[in-house]
Amino acid sequence: MTYDINIKTAKKELVQINGFELKPGKITFLFGESGIGKSLISKAIFGLIDTEFLKVRINGKSYDAYVHSREMARRQRDGFFVFQEPSSHLNPLETLRRQLQEGRLKRLPKSAGNIGLEQLWQFNDPRKIKDILAVYPKPYRPSGGEKQRILLTMAFRKLLLYQRSSHGRTNNGLFIFDEPSGSLDNTYRDIFIRMLFENYRKQPFTGLVITHDYSMVSELEKYPDREKTVVLSELQRTENGLCQRPFHLVDYKGWLKKQHAVKAQTIHAGHNLAALQSGLRVFSRTLSFHKSDPKAPATDLEINRGEITYLKARSGEGKTTVAKIIMGLYRPQAMRLTLGRKSLTEKSSHAFWPRHIWGQMATMVFQHADEALNLNSTVLETFRALSGNRSVNRDKVLRRVNEYFTPSPGAAFLDKRTGDLSGGQKQRINIMRSMVLNTDLLILDEPLNGLDLLSAGLVLDKIRERQADGAGILLISHNEEIFDRIAPPENRYYLQSEL
Repeated sequence: MTYDINIKTAKKELVQINGFELKPGKITFLFGESGIGKSLISKAIFGLIDTEFLKVRINGKSYDAYVHSREMARRQRDGFFVFQEPSSHLNPLETLRRQLQEGRLKRLPKSAGNIGLEQLWQFNDPRKIKDILAVYPKPYRPSGGEKQRILLTMAFRKLLLYQRSSHGRTNNGLFIFDEPSGSLDNTYRDIFIRMLFENYRKQPFTGLVITHDYSMVSELEKYPDREKTVVLSELQRTENGLCQRPFHLVDYKGWLKKQHAVKAQTIHAGHNLAALQSGLRVFSRTLSFHKSDPKAPATDLEINRGEITYLKARSGEGKTTVAKIIMGLYRPQAMRLTLGRKSLTEKSSHAFWPRHIWGQMATMVFQHADEALNLNSTVLETFRALSGNRSVNRDKVLRRVNEYFTPSPGAAFLDKRTGDLSGGQKQRINIMRSMVLNTDLLILDEPLNGLDLLSAGLVLDKIRERQADGAGILLISHNEEIFDRIAPPENRYYLQSEL
């Protein structure tokens, strides 16, 4: 299954790739930075592109002819597409129970029971599963992780149907998972991978798993049959368009070995910059911090000069909420926070943070770059906005950009609208913004989100440089395999929440 794919608007070419390959009867794991074109390619292959605004050609043929072919009809009948953003699939006016029975999923016998749900929710009490199924996406608004697990459940139930059908005697079923672990912690990510292999052993299928989570490679290493089952590849940008290249487990392992902790040598290293007490109350939940071990006694979350503090928790537990409370973006019901020499509570004035903290003492890199960037500004204007007198040297900004981009994107990159950048490019600009401000406290929420391996290495180098210069850094990430290597055990905290 080889594809030459061209996707463009009236003014701009979005994707040009020749020889994109999906091996029939294998699961292809496709890595690459966010926004490079992985999702567009997968949607084109599965017949999901809206041609009202996009012109698409596959293998030299019109997209209309491709979509209405018999082969495409079989793929959509027997396969499934898990969207990166589950809300684009889920109906807000139908309960989740009804949606688990949509289309051909109605054909599953009652004996299928709660298959998929039981694994992806890990509930021992069947009443809890019943409660989940009664939920409407609105107004309840399930979390991103909950919605993602519902869509994965639908995919695995469709796989069960595929195995039971007469078509299941072939490997023509196409199952595409677009960033399936984007909103999941490592526990549920690993459950997803295990379920993928279990289903493949029952009946081979053609699969495509799109991700920028390179640490997934280590989990794949646990499966002895992966060499017969899995193809690893990476999408890269070249001067001639996109290129699909083989990716090897040793590439990631070698990269991982290069990541290490550093120690600041500045005079004030180790002095406290911020401390947040356990017992924090927000959104009717009580949050507590536990050092090194989730079962250890509750303690204060401390961030010191020249040190990296790493905050871990399950998806949806409240890591980002903690960061936004420290930055004064959420008002909790109860709080004891120290920033520098200032003691703050839930009653402290909102005005304190913009006057004394934002961009002066502390900076935060948000998990999603779109939250922090003005998407209508150019790259150069993004950095001019940080300067009071707005006098920013283009050459100096370009030199900064080149530290985060290999190869250099060129001087014309500075005049690009931020909203037109890829997800990985926006994330690097997002991090650069915070680094330029050079504050004592730096909060990084999933800083490697959307980055390829090369870019992630450059960003980690910059994080260590800031730490060595004496900055106190709070890291929030589910990517434990990487960040455990740069944060010492005594600086790792676990967040737990209770109603």
